[in-house]
Amino acid sequence: MNEQYYADKAISQTALKALVKGVHNYNKFLYAQEAGGLFYSDDSLFYKESPGIVLGDALDFLLTYGQTEFDNTFGVITVEKPGEKPMSICQQLLEDLDITIANMKDSPHVYNFSTFKNDVIKVMDSVKYRGNIKDEDKRLGYLQKDAGDYWKCLVNTIGKKIIDFREYQRIKDMEKSLTTHFRFAPIVNQETDKSKGVQVINQFSIKWVFDGIACKSLLDKAIINHKNKTVYLYDYKVTFARLDRFHNVALKLRYDFQAAFYTEAVKYYLSQNGLDNYEIKPFMFIVINYNSPKEPILLKCSEEVLDRGRNGGVNKYGDKIEGFVEAVERFKWHDIENNWETEKEIIENNNTLIWEL
Repeated sequence: MNEQYYADKAISQTALKALVKGVHNYNKFLYAQEAGGLFYSDDSLFYKESPGIVLGDALDFLLTYGQTEFDNTFGVITVEKPGEKPMSICQQLLEDLDITIANMKDSPHVYNFSTFKNDVIKVMDSVKYRGNIKDEDKRLGYLQKDAGDYWKCLVNTIGKKIIDFREYQRIKDMEKSLTTHFRFAPIVNQETDKSKGVQVINQFSIKWVFDGIACKSLLDKAIINHKNKTVYLYDYKVTFARLDRFHNVALKLRYDFQAAFYTEAVKYYLSQNGLDNYEIKPFMFIVINYNSPKEPILLKCSEEVLDRGRNGGVNKYGDKIEGFVEAVERFKWHDIENNWETEKEIIENNNTLIWEL
């Protein structure tokens, strides 16, 4: 549904956070985007899922577009997903052999890895799948046992995002909780009401400019009240962590950076639409636990948190935390120097670091 947003070459907060972690990490992120937005986190694996991202995206989609569009976009498979290596092998084969598989879809041979023996062995070797076994037919047999059912489901749902039946049930549980809970239903179910001056924008895509750099943001939900001139911003998060300690997770994942970046995007949007005098309320995350979805929480960002996300600061150990303003400057430096291989600080300090205690 947001193909235009993802295709846009403007910089996102996710890309900037990747660059802050290092140029190598940023290049891996770009590779993932160019390959279709799959989640890559290991150099040896073509594909690796982050459960929180997969489930969060699915829940976002269901809340935004409803069940019919969800069913058209997501394929719910009846088997559990295999381990990381078999899953990666299947995903890579699906991409490498997409035309061949499409032409063979009506043949039962498409479900058997031995049909594509040479291609499968090449991919298995690349991830060292059961590399201690020298007999190639035995390795193929193990892969068929480990991931044959998953592969069949992938082939039968080509073109859709895949979740298994357990994940789907949890997603439906989380949807029910958020849409019926007395504290969250008024937010999640809120729709545009012109009679009350309320405008609701789900999947709020903003193309904007900061310090001469083209940026893009995609907010889960914005509620603009044109009568009292207020703007409320929300982002959904799915977590496996304890909710009473989620602020620790939020700091580790730099949600302060995200909240500040999105807030700046909305400021730009308001200024471009003659709404400069509207008040943007502090950014809020609607957080729900995958295993215990009954009681979600609302994580409200303080002004201090938003300032750290924007301008940076230090953590409790005295280590520097980079805000999005400096991250944009970092991006500009790499862009101007056309250097996407070496960290900015190494070049600026003439390849010398001072070691101080």
